[in-house]
Amino acid sequence: MKQILLYLSVLLTLGIMSNSCIYSKVIDDGDDDDGKEPPIEEEDPILCRLSASAESTFGRDINAKAIGFYLKNSSSDQIQTNSPITLNNGYYEITLAEGADSIGNCYAYYPYVATVSGHTYTGTIPDAQDQAVSTSTSISSIPSNISDRLLMISGNSGSVDFKREIARIDFRNVFSLFRIEIKADEELINIPAFNGQRIKKFELYFSNGADTLNPVPSIHLAGDYSLDISKVPGESNYAVPQLTDRKQTITAVITESPVINASDPIVIWVVAPPLASVIPNYKLVVKLETEDANNIAYKTFSTYSGMSGIGRNELITVPITIGKKNVYSDDVIKEEFKNPANSYIISEEGLYRIPAKKVNNDPIPGISADWLWASVAGGGNSFNMEDMISNISYSNDTVQFRIGSMGSLTKGNVILALKDEAGNIVWTWHIWITDKPKDIDFYPDKLFMDRNMGALTGDMENSSSGIDNYGFVYQWGRKDPFYGGDGSANETSNIWSVARSNTVVNPNFEASVNSWSVENTTSGSVESATRYPMRMICNNNASLPEGTADWMSMSDTTLWSNGVKSNYDPCPYGYRVPTIDDLVSLKEGYIANREDFYFRYKGNKYWEHYYIHNSTPHRTAFPATGKRLGRSSSAEGSSGRLINSGTNSALGQCYYWTSSPVIGAYGLIRGGAYRIYTTKGSTPMLYPDDWGDNADAYPVRCVKMQIP
Repeated sequence: MKQILLYLSVLLTLGIMSNSCIYSKVIDDGDDDDGKEPPIEEEDPILCRLSASAESTFGRDINAKAIGFYLKNSSSDQIQTNSPITLNNGYYEITLAEGADSIGNCYAYYPYVATVSGHTYTGTIPDAQDQAVSTSTSISSIPSNISDRLLMISGNSGSVDFKREIARIDFRNVFSLFRIEIKADEELINIPAFNGQRIKKFELYFSNGADTLNPVPSIHLAGDYSLDISKVPGESNYAVPQLTDRKQTITAVITESPVINASDPIVIWVVAPPLASVIPNYKLVVKLETEDANNIAYKTFSTYSGMSGIGRNELITVPITIGKKNVYSDDVIKEEFKNPANSYIISEEGLYRIPAKKVNNDPIPGISADWLWASVAGGGNSFNMEDMISNISYSNDTVQFRIGSMGSLTKGNVILALKDEAGNIVWTWHIWITDKPKDIDFYPDKLFMDRNMGALTGDMENSSSGIDNYGFVYQWGRKDPFYGGDGSANETSNIWSVARSNTVVNPNFEASVNSWSVENTTSGSVESATRYPMRMICNNNASLPEGTADWMSMSDTTLWSNGVKSNYDPCPYGYRVPTIDDLVSLKEGYIANREDFYFRYKGNKYWEHYYIHNSTPHRTAFPATGKRLGRSSSAEGSSGRLINSGTNSALGQCYYWTSSPVIGAYGLIRGGAYRIYTTKGSTPMLYPDDWGDNADAYPVRCVKMQIP
């Protein structure tokens, strides 16, 4: 038998080295044709260096573990199958049986496993990638259990010529590696309750272009897979690993973690398969559970944008900086509102869901959601939106969002907008962050809310400012509010000055919605009002009877439906815009208790209001918010202007809408609706049978519905 000894050296750089050396000698053993033994040709071992390259971003030392090694002859017969080869200083000696073909092929993979059958490698990218972590970002710090998952294969491209003693193996990486670098911002670190937190658990997944706690089912980051290891990654005949057991998330229990800080990131390593389908508007989501030495625990929720796909052999660094807005107590839905409405009252910090449906349960198709504009308790426009609302997302006919952070709640109002693929607004909702309103029985069986829509308190006696009491104003029949007054000023030529100084508008919408603007038109429509919820539509409607003004090109009496809660009713579920009959009860109560309904000043004429009470204690108030003018031209001033608000008004007028449209002679629609109206005077009067222009914007005081 003759033996050919082949020595293999696998180089771990991208360079290629080839070298062959052959020598032999003949020994005369005295056995020849003259009766002596013929001479025996003795071949010394053929020492050959394997020409090799390792295409690795991760700098892996494949001397550390066994290589799975295959040899075939020129007829593709297996000479050696799935043998473990452990390199010794970069070399391995292999003994070939006598008669082996001098030309063959080899392919290999790393690290070796005994379960490989034929060409098929089966393995698992685990969804639980537990590890100890540090603040080192060095590749050499990859935990061994993570490193073992970074499969390398050579493919069937290596030709072995045992006559020329040349062989070659090209190792290439199959998977990619995430390096998640987690820090906290200075504001969060300086909060004593969070300082000292360590990471205890980690979760990674993709969301569909929004901040959401729900992974995208079609993107699989983990699971069992199989692939043909005789094919070379990156070449035309190579097929990426096929996940057979598909899982959307990767989690890790962290056995050791430094304290989260603002300077040195904590590094978590995650193996992931190639994902060519990940598109740029997807977000990578990182969710953490933390705990300190006193067992104070938190959860955080952060996203990373800009993923355009995951190729093989990539090192993908994901910097995550968590802030106060990212911290929450749990990921349990605090409340999922089942009944659709155009406004929702929220009184606690937490995670919420609302249905993307109209009041009649018709679905509202959309692509994504975001906040449009917001106001905060106390007024001003310098507040941080993320302290109020964050993590807004839309999926499966549901809008999800988080209210508050770090256990705190910021009172205010947020308008959420659902957008279509082109970025146009298709619907909006009012998220009313306030304490739960009380119901006041001004008259038997007539329960009114204790505050205006958008107001943050019903306690006018103990409020230091009118800004939290006045709330919003609405054009008749529209569900979308406009910012009202604060009792301190009327607007003159600076239209929307109060709104602009007391609200924050999402800059992503500034150009597309014409925020806080007026449109003078004779062709107003529900469609236009829905798409541009911050645009007040002003119209003289000269063709309507009695010179009324309606923002609609033709009046529509069904928009607020006179006592039946419609798709455009702005009140929360369980409430509706009051009818004229509801307000008649206020008048009757006023007649019966005339001394209890009166005009008064608050403080040093800071603002004024009309008030109903049971002598003591005071019950509730109807502040003199004034109105926004809805005519495109008016003797009272420019369209959209806020007038008759608070002490700066000579009239101190108080307007409130009903849902009851005015029908004139012969059934003609007047373009107006009944309202509650009072005026300043020595004996204040209440006129619930008066009516106003539908184009004007008044406040709304909701009345309790009788729910079946």
